[in-house]
Amino acid sequence: SVVVLLLLLGAPFLGVQWGRTDHRVLPPENDVRRTMEQINGKFSVNSAEALSVVAPNVADPLGDSDSIGAYATALSELPNVASVDSVAGTFVDGTQAAEPSPASARYAIEDGTWLSVTPVGGASADERSELVEDVRATDSPFEVLVTGPSANDLDGREALFSRVPLAALLIAITTFVLLFLMFGSVLVPAKAVVLNVLSLTATFGAVVWIFQEGNLSGLLDFSPTGSIDVTMPILMFCIAFGLSMDYEVFLLARIKEEHDRGSDTVR
Repeated sequence: SVVVLLLLLGAPFLGVQWGRTDHRVLPPENDVRRTMEQINGKFSVNSAEALSVVAPNVADPLGDSDSIGAYATALSELPNVASVDSVAGTFVDGTQAAEPSPASARYAIEDGTWLSVTPVGGASADERSELVEDVRATDSPFEVLVTGPSANDLDGREALFSRVPLAALLIAITTFVLLFLMFGSVLVPAKAVVLNVLSLTATFGAVVWIFQEGNLSGLLDFSPTGSIDVTMPILMFCIAFGLSMDYEVFLLARIKEEHDRGSDTVR
């Protein structure tokens, strides 16, 4: 019954949404939060979230403005794009909204160029991540690299989680071997690993249920953001799993001491 309860408590973690901490975690009266809410609610673009699309191998960007303009046009037609600025001008919804100006020269260097893709204001974290993938999937006449806040979030998340299975396996094997050497049992370390994973799952489920879905937000006086910071489960795993395993070792070590002194299993 305890195992079933822990699995039920961990079930909300199946619906976890990853994001990054933003102004919404601040109190409603905070000046930073109020300012960002005004920007997101009343402005059609979000320049702070602009993506930089860098083409490092364009021999003559000023002389190759036609292909750059065609690429900028294609990018401006993507969902959730407010505008695209480039050496060939500014493009909005597939059309050129502004001719190149002296300021456009900042998008060109001697052997390369870059474009600034500005998302619409109020775009969600998921929409900004999808925009990164759309930009990278758009055909380009030259090799491009995409960076920016949303690209950093997406790449960071993929880099972290690509190593999680290996890290978890190494931790489980190491824990199992150490407990086996300490207690001379196969069942004891297996039980310790499984039960600690179950308790950790319940903790993750509670975090999603409370902080992502907003349950108890009134009682705890916070604003749910609809996502969990990608680093939080990793920190929780290191701390919670380590503490619970420490307790497991202390408890079993004390049991082994009594058993070595002659106490039977029941005692």
